[in-house]
Amino acid sequence: MSQPSQINVAFTADDAPIAVAYLRVSTKEQAERDGDAEGYSIPAQREAVGRKASSLGAIVTQEFVDRGESARKADRPALQEMLTFIRTNAVQYVIVHKVDRLARTAATTLPSRPRLLPRVLG
Repeated sequence: MSQPSQINVAFTADDAPIAVAYLRVSTKEQAERDGDAEGYSIPAQREAVGRKASSLGAIVTQEFVDRGESARKADRPALQEMLTFIRTNAVQYVIVHKVDRLARTAATTLPSRPRLLPRVLG
């Protein structure tokens, strides 16, 4: 009996999974540290999300950023924009640095219809 051969598959831009990134800092002070409009953690989150996307072979097509928004509320502007975007676009992944950037508890923030939300990776 022969062993199955291994096939290495490389993603091309045409077949790579599509991802969106969601970045968030909790306070306006975090968002405005040292005169940098993005604060300290937005660039770090962006870098971590990029590494995760690369490991998945995914292409991040959109980035949604909430500056100075608590994860306890669902009416964050960029979060709502992202949820609308993923309802109407073929998105396989929502990538966040940590899940708490998206929501403190899934029940308070994520849509009640899970099929609207692709896999969340953090």
